[in-house]
Amino acid sequence: MELEYFLVDDMYGWDQERFTDPLMKLGGCGAVTACDCCIYLSKYKGLKALCPFSTSLFISARQYKNFARVMKHYLHPHWQGIDTLTAYMEGFARYIDDTGTRGVFLRGLDGAEPYTAAAAAVEKQIGAGLPVPCLTLNHQDKSFSDFEWHWYLLTGWRRSAEESTEGSGAGRIEVKAVSYGEFVWLDFERLWDTGFEKKGGLVQFELT
Repeated sequence: MELEYFLVDDMYGWDQERFTDPLMKLGGCGAVTACDCCIYLSKYKGLKALCPFSTSLFISARQYKNFARVMKHYLHPHWQGIDTLTAYMEGFARYIDDTGTRGVFLRGLDGAEPYTAAAAAVEKQIGAGLPVPCLTLNHQDKSFSDFEWHWYLLTGWRRSAEESTEGSGAGRIEVKAVSYGEFVWLDFERLWDTGFEKKGGLVQFELT
């Protein structure tokens, strides 16, 4: 199952490498996922106040950069980045509140939770037509090096032919991870099991 999405110029979402602000280029991934979520919720869920421009037409890089300058005040990069779910949700919630939008709530699922709980949350969120902000910190599997200490979005999931290592019969999925203006399909169980004590997690939206 995959969500409909949007292009910024020719990119699938936004590529933070195209920022001219050095702080945002280096550590703006949290703000980027928040901007992308707001554009998505404006375009597909009718929450127009979340986005400062019309999403019914072509979205330009200039519009996006102007939006990111606003979001930077709420999710400001620092030397460790936005490295906890709490910091991300507090900043994002302040932005949502300041737009006057009501009925949008954020709930975190810590990376210490088992894979089966995370997979169920992803399936539920995407099934409800909602993107999933995800944070990965350090990871022992270097095939995920592009996602280390990084916020990105999950916008799709599909069944894997492999069985979960968490128990016989447990489902295993691949997820569509969006980052740097493109997407890639990743084995979610391997992605979730970072092998480190300090973990990231994911954020769920609740719309009422």
